[in-house]
Amino acid sequence: MSKQISDAYIVAATRAPIGKSGRGMFRNTRPDDLLVAVIQAALAQVPTPTLVVVGEGDSRGASAGELAALLPNGRLAVVPGDHVTAPSAPEFTDAVANFLDDLVGWLTRFFYWLKWSGTVVLGTVVVLRFGGRKAALGTLAAFA
Repeated sequence: MSKQISDAYIVAATRAPIGKSGRGMFRNTRPDDLLVAVIQAALAQVPTPTLVVVGEGDSRGASAGELAALLPNGRLAVVPGDHVTAPSAPEFTDAVANFLDDLVGWLTRFFYWLKWSGTVVLGTVVVLRFGGRKAALGTLAAFA
């Protein structure tokens, strides 16, 4: 099953006023300020561990620390370089590797916590999601 570009996933949602009334509470609030509240509320709902990487000379990354702080499991990494050169810095690779090491450590502790049957079921579900039915059946057969 291949994914198409048109696939979209909703990871967070929040409610906001849809307009301003001349007498309403938001009558003196600018539309972009209303949007800020919506984005902050949506980001606060994202449970996924997220790495925000920014180059120390990146003029576009001024709010990277604020973004990482808004995410419940956000982590900020500042690496040498600017918007273009930062991804090629060795520190960028180190930041991503350390982040992934932490995720793997968390998963390892989680699987250790699970019983054998829970591990089989969860492992099969993960393989089913990312590898398809045939791979999931192979995984289940390997555990059996």
